[in-house]
Amino acid sequence: MANLCQISGMGNFSFIMNIRKLWNANCRMFVMDCSQKQCEKGLGPNNSTVNAQHTRGRSRSNQPLFTDTELLGSNSCAYGQHKPKHYVSLCNETYYDDEEVWACRKKNGVLLDPPDIDIEYLCEPSNLEEIERNIIARKGIGNITLLQQLYEEIQQLGEKMVKSLMTQDSRESTEKRMNELTEKFNKEALVIPNRTHPDVVLSEDAMPRIVETCGVKPTFAFQPKTLEQLAKDLDGLRMDNLGNLTGPRTYYLKNSFAEMESALTRFTVDHLKSKGYVLMSVPDLLHPQVIDACGMPVTGDRSQVYHIDKNRHGRDLALSGTAEMALAGYHANRSFPLYSLPRQLQAVSRCFRAEVSHSLNEKGLYRVHQFTKVEMFGVTAAEAGDESEKLLDEMLSIQKQLYKTLGLHFVVLDMPSHELGAAAYRKYDIEAWMPGRGCFGEVSSTSNCTDYQSRRLHVRYSVPSGEQVYVHTVNGTACAVPRMLIAIIETYQQEDGSVRIPEALQSYMRGQTVMAKPAKRVDMRWLKYRSQH
Repeated sequence: MANLCQISGMGNFSFIMNIRKLWNANCRMFVMDCSQKQCEKGLGPNNSTVNAQHTRGRSRSNQPLFTDTELLGSNSCAYGQHKPKHYVSLCNETYYDDEEVWACRKKNGVLLDPPDIDIEYLCEPSNLEEIERNIIARKGIGNITLLQQLYEEIQQLGEKMVKSLMTQDSRESTEKRMNELTEKFNKEALVIPNRTHPDVVLSEDAMPRIVETCGVKPTFAFQPKTLEQLAKDLDGLRMDNLGNLTGPRTYYLKNSFAEMESALTRFTVDHLKSKGYVLMSVPDLLHPQVIDACGMPVTGDRSQVYHIDKNRHGRDLALSGTAEMALAGYHANRSFPLYSLPRQLQAVSRCFRAEVSHSLNEKGLYRVHQFTKVEMFGVTAAEAGDESEKLLDEMLSIQKQLYKTLGLHFVVLDMPSHELGAAAYRKYDIEAWMPGRGCFGEVSSTSNCTDYQSRRLHVRYSVPSGEQVYVHTVNGTACAVPRMLIAIIETYQQEDGSVRIPEALQSYMRGQTVMAKPAKRVDMRWLKYRSQH
């Protein structure tokens, strides 16, 4: 965490104040145990050097200003004395390995260190107007004015605590106030969105900018049908009468539709492997802290997250909305050598989202609560400053190659600021033409999150000098199966109700060239049942 007394040219205080808080009341303690002598020499705990020229995204010291043990305090989890952090190296990765600290975290529900917010940038008064414009344009909820006011109050109170001789009662009261301010500060800082790329339209209501139009728009000598209409004859989909099983916006894929789901997944995975993306299998259950750190709200009216009942299962877990979160969480609390970057990964997972829509164009399979997706995820350095932008362009190029190979007509959109969410620095969406619906529909997106996620998950890389720098993260959808099925099946439909299979998928579907009506079909008849109770 940036040192509040050393940033923004305010290095005249005689102590180092760290406002990191743990996300649980039992593991929260404001630490002020470094001596005035240490601070005057520019030293932190364990004599780690503090550099006043703190660079955004960089930790100048080889050692943290405060260890986890010092943050937890000697009274937390029966810590009798401070113990240093221990790091071990495995496969060119550095990760945290302190059993007592992890046991404390598990006991108190704290799995991640508090986020390392870019205080140097956020609390610089000259940045206030810029940050405020960015928040408004992104439809964010942060209050930068309040954040900077809290920062000033914390600084003043900290100076008072050092310079004044206090009674025990007075000190306890002041420390309590400091804890309250620290908690408010962290809460406000966490909702401030990422910065926005200078080429992105900064507006509350601007339309996406069309970057490129690809493929040929299909024409038909007949009125094209929707996927749901075609599915009735092909016996490929069931979405009706599921209220007693799974509820609305759920589905069963059957026969050739289920085969095409498998074909799309394998085709995409093979293509990504040829581009150097390493395949991983990831968990669908994640701790909400990981999901929140990736930029998806886990509480409030806007949350799309399904939570597992903690009272019944004993753990605070949630269903993942995309493999991006599991892949990002996989890197949490790790440091990588510079030469090992970039890291390019892919994963196939089920995605769970509680979102709803009342738009007619989003009915049926277009917006559902659970679906299969192939995700790309990348971790880059930030030495030249454009590494993550280059990886973003690479992911976009891969998406275009995939959809061109499948013969789709689509547009590439550079999304305006109000469509970026909290984490993205820049985002591109691809919308494919869906003839049965008579409109374009989003089939993928790719985002550069710069250091937004890495600061919250504590993912760094080390340069030869030993300096620790926050990585940049990039993610992109390679194949969201339901919407790809809509675009492909509606594009390749024929007048007799059959559907041609794209040449690129035929080898993944046992050499079939057409999806036709099944030779034998059993129609189900629904029976009304009246409960006897």
